[in-house]
Amino acid sequence: TLPGAIEGQGYTKMLTASGGSGTYTWTISGSASPPPGISLAPNGSLQGIPSVAGTSQFTVTVSDGSASASKLLTLNVEPVLRMTSPVTVPSGVVGSPYSYQLLATGGAGTYSWSLAAGPPPPGLSLSATGLLSGIPTASGSFDVPLELSSGMQLKFVQITVPVTTAPVIDL
Repeated sequence: TLPGAIEGQGYTKMLTASGGSGTYTWTISGSASPPPGISLAPNGSLQGIPSVAGTSQFTVTVSDGSASASKLLTLNVEPVLRMTSPVTVPSGVVGSPYSYQLLATGGAGTYSWSLAAGPPPPGLSLSATGLLSGIPTASGSFDVPLELSSGMQLKFVQITVPVTTAPVIDL
C-alpha cells in the first residue's frame, strides 16, 4: 500500500527497486491504472494531482533491460476535508440549554474537533465529536477557532457563536 493522497492536492512517491543490473524502467502493466490525475514516469516517479477520491489498485512493473518484476499497489485518495456547518452557528440564549452539532465532509469519514486557541463561549464546551453544548453564561458574539481532523488532513476553521439575553418584562 502506498502513502495516501488527498483529492486535488499534489502527490509524489518515488518507487524504488533493488538488484538486477543497469537502469530501471517503470511502467503500468495490466488493465488497471492509477487514480485519475496520477501517472507513473519511467524513472519510477508516481505523481500528479488526483482528481477523484477513492481506492485504486494497479500493477507496476520495473525492468532493468534483461529481467522484470511486478507488484500490485494500492493508492487511497481521500476526499478534501471540509466543514459543512455554517460559519455563524445558531444563536444561544444566556441561561438556556444550548446544543449544536458541527458537521464536516471528506477526509477518512471520522472527524475529530478541538479548540485551536482560547476557550469556547462561557458556559459552553466542545466535544471531540463536534458537539458544542452547555448553558451560556455571557452574551456577545464569540469567535471560536477550531481544528478539524480526519485521516491525513487537518483544517483550521473558525465559527462565530452569537449569544443573546432573553427579554425581561419590566413592570
